[in-house]
Amino acid sequence: MLTRRSLSVGDLVRPLSEDEWAAEEREMDAPPSATFAAYVEFDRLHARVARALDAQLRQGCRISLVQYRTLEAVRFDPPCRTRDIQASLDITAGAASKVAGRLVEARLLRRTSNPYDARSSLLELTGCAEELISEARAIVEAELHRCVAGLLNDDRLLHLRLFLAASSGAADGTISEG
Repeated sequence: MLTRRSLSVGDLVRPLSEDEWAAEEREMDAPPSATFAAYVEFDRLHARVARALDAQLRQGCRISLVQYRTLEAVRFDPPCRTRDIQASLDITAGAASKVAGRLVEARLLRRTSNPYDARSSLLELTGCAEELISEARAIVEAELHRCVAGLLNDDRLLHLRLFLAASSGAADGTISEG
């Protein structure tokens, strides 16, 4: 049973022996694992490419990368629910609702009632959105080509895509190791 008493620094931190200090220093100086190093590089690349795509889309089409990806998700599977956007973009329900709402306000998405579920609505593209997607896709493709030009041929891109799809499944638990 715990009793109430005043604690001193000595109670919280005991002095380390010389061997323990040496082990701590070795651990701090150890390089990160190859897996972590690859993750850091992947994350850095993702952030740079996402910023570049977002900047080009905002300049050329006045939409963000998330808005573009949302429009593409709706185009791919029309009509869809906010929940479908959430799953497609792997974002929170609140973020999906907010981006969908802004695209409805901008008249790029149209909200209709869901005949199968009165609690939800369906989203579909407007004519303006169809035109915008074509313009935005050209910008995205050009910027992606600029970012990775010469680094990956079609065969390597396919392998990378398959690897990332498998990795995503492993990360969310839908694929087991083996």
